[in-house]
Amino acid sequence: MTVPWLPVVITDMAGSSLTLFFAIWCLVLSRQWQRQKPGDHFRHYIFFLTLAIACFAISRSFGHLIKQILLLGGHDDVWRQISPISGAVNTTTFIVIFAITLYFHRLHTIQGELEFHQKNLEMLVRQRTEELALSNLALQKEITERKLMMEEKKKLTGQLRQTQKMEAIGTLAGGIAHDFNNILTPIIGYTELTLHQLSPDSAMFHNLEQVRISANRAKELVKQILTFSRKTEQQQHSPVELSPLIKETLKLIRASIPSTIEIQEYIDPQSGPVLADPTQIHQVLVNLCTNAYQAMAEKGGVLTVSLHGVHLEEDQNELGLSTGQYIKLSVADTGVGMDEVTVERACEPFFTTKELGKGSGMGLSIVHGIVASHGGRIIIDSREGKGTTIMIYLPKLDSSETAAKKEAGELNSRPVRQHGSEHLLLIDDEEAIVEMQKISLEELGYRITPFTDSELALNAFKEHPANFDLVITDQSMPKLPGTELAAELVKIRKDIPIILCTGYSSVISEERAGDIGIRKFLMKPVSRMELAREIRQLLDKGL
Repeated sequence: MTVPWLPVVITDMAGSSLTLFFAIWCLVLSRQWQRQKPGDHFRHYIFFLTLAIACFAISRSFGHLIKQILLLGGHDDVWRQISPISGAVNTTTFIVIFAITLYFHRLHTIQGELEFHQKNLEMLVRQRTEELALSNLALQKEITERKLMMEEKKKLTGQLRQTQKMEAIGTLAGGIAHDFNNILTPIIGYTELTLHQLSPDSAMFHNLEQVRISANRAKELVKQILTFSRKTEQQQHSPVELSPLIKETLKLIRASIPSTIEIQEYIDPQSGPVLADPTQIHQVLVNLCTNAYQAMAEKGGVLTVSLHGVHLEEDQNELGLSTGQYIKLSVADTGVGMDEVTVERACEPFFTTKELGKGSGMGLSIVHGIVASHGGRIIIDSREGKGTTIMIYLPKLDSSETAAKKEAGELNSRPVRQHGSEHLLLIDDEEAIVEMQKISLEELGYRITPFTDSELALNAFKEHPANFDLVITDQSMPKLPGTELAAELVKIRKDIPIILCTGYSSVISEERAGDIGIRKFLMKPVSRMELAREIRQLLDKGL
């Protein structure tokens, strides 16, 4: 080979070396870029493409070097033989590496899609899990609300059943009281008549006085029965400040219970008045404190009595009371307590958990009746071994009502003469009562026209309506009840004063009697003095 070939060979070798160096440098840069761009989907493709180009460049460079070495050594024929193989190797290397590049790129694309779908699936699962959690909470809330509704329904059903039971027993008690009052009326009336005719120093007077006292005790017993049946009238109720009444009652109770029981008082002196019968309120507190003391009799304990005013909203209480101001009386003990069944039956008459002979079972039933007759409610909160708290709510009187009731009480307390000469129409289907009242009123100077038949009495009044100054009639009578008779009498003569007497009635009240035109509503048995006073008040007022 001639010398001029040497610069060409050297130049070709230098160019191949530079190409090789440049290819390796590009490969290094591509690898660095691949590491710096982990989120680029084309980083692997570019790396393998660069690798293919670099390998192709390296293969071409080695081919040129081999060619130049063979040419420099004078082996032209050898080069001509291997030249096709060198070209094929270069081409094959490029194709293989590029194919590998495409394969890895596709693999990476599939992996990216899988990662995308996996993340999307995870997000969907997370969203669905959150939705299911919210649905589960809503379902739990609905189940809880339904349980509360079922418990409330069960509670209200129990209260309704208890109310119906109490009303049924109360109706029965009221019927018994009616008959008993009709029996007591002539007993008390004839006893008073005879006492009026005897000398107070005689033995017979003393004996009859004991009869009168016993009859009046029976009268009070009937009042308790009527109280239980919720049919007592509030005509004798007056404004009462409960705080001094309760304090005085607690002093009496303190003397009758053992010293092992401590009494704690939380009485608000400014709690206000209620419209009540002081005797019945005294009875309520005595009964409640007696029950509390008996529950702590064995081990002792603390009896707590509290009184204060409260304000109730109609939609914020379970008492069935309207919105307004109330007085809350609470009696609590630390005794044995009661289970749910006992609490439910506690106000039933004759129900008691005490041993035979130690309890009548009438205490709480009487309390229940008294509270109901005063327009209040009673709540019992008790747990076995945790003691019992009984809460009583009574309507509070405002200042204007208190003044009006006080004025009415002062008017009723003024002395009234008992004698008179007016003509009275007397009607009652009990002959003994008519005869007794006729004798009693005639002794006071009145002229009496008696009837045991209400229709005959009405006919007599129709014939001579101006002859009568006042009418006294019973309520429960055959043919024509007292209210219907009174309505007919008022149609004939509007100004006729009418007194309605009854031992018990579930269809008449003082308010309804007033609407009919009846001027006075009295509960049997009526004493001679009471009847005389009411007659005189109506006649003297000119009604």
